[in-house]
Amino acid sequence: TVLHRSAAMPVTRACALVGVPRSSYYRLSRGYTHYRPVQDPVPQARRRQPAALSGAERAAIVEVLSAADHADLSVVQTYWRVFDAGTVACSQ
Repeated sequence: TVLHRSAAMPVTRACALVGVPRSSYYRLSRGYTHYRPVQDPVPQARRRQPAALSGAERAAIVEVLSAADHADLSVVQTYWRVFDAGTVACSQ
């Protein structure tokens, strides 16, 4: 793709010279208006997963995994043994 036929400069080079990502150039040149930047975005590290386990649920899982009868089993083996016993603390 050539930015301008008269300049004969590829979009890749023009974007590199200006310091604009090529994807941003294409988005702006095609009039993409569906995306609206968020004023104060929440950083990824501080976002909360709605399906995340609570502290009490995590403690219950750690207690099951660290039980003496599950000491020599993997996490998956422990999960299925506890599942077969009828006490499921979380999904796999």
